Amino acid sequence: VKKGLAAALAAACLFLGFFGGYEKYTQMYQEPYAYISVDINPSVEFAINRFHKVIKVEALNNDGVKVLADLKIDGETIDHAVVNIVEEAKEQGYIKDDGVGSVLVTAVPAEDSKEFKKSETQVKEDLTQLVKQEEKTIEKEEDSTINVTAKALNPEVRKKAKDQKISAGRQYLIDNAAAAGATELTPEEIAKANITVLLNDHGDQVLEKDVYAQF
Repeated sequence: VKKGLAAALAAACLFLGFFGGYEKYTQMYQEPYAYISVDINPSVEFAINRFHKVIKVEALNNDGVKVLADLKIDGETIDHAVVNIVEEAKEQGYIKDDGVGSVLVTAVPAEDSKEFKKSETQVKEDLTQLVKQEEKTIEKEEDSTINVTAKALNPEVRKKAKDQKISAGRQYLIDNAAAAGATELTPEEIAKANITVLLNDHGDQVLEKDVYAQF
């Protein structure tokens, strides 16, 4: 009887250990780790988990709704998701085939995530590497027909952007323009502009003064 009880207890402990590990993995898989925004003229934001997989996607303007209409992105790695958005934007004419287009990619940590609370530095380093990787991936996939501006940003940028119902990337450009004393562009124009046109015509105003250089 004692042996049977011991075996039963051991089996129960094993089950509880497995269940506990599975529950922790599931929580890590579902919890937002960072937010990646992609701006072309369509603006789209991905919530990704610790494993850099998409757990939620949101269109931030009407063009974003159109680009997402025929795409199934949930569960994709962020690399694949971003490339798919760029490809779909090209097919719908937001990026012209007869020239070099521009894409803005930004990453913001989810400040409520366990990883960020545990080690802000580690998360920031990870996201800095992630946006560099996104830049390389897009330029490689698109055969250098896309200029990518990639930036890791602090959570407060996204908070301001959410209040304005725009992407963190566009908020980044608006804040840079304000810091540079730019008078040719209004925040409303930056919020709606095609990124290729905006960076080609006003790149010195919206990029040169990097107010978030100390990520």
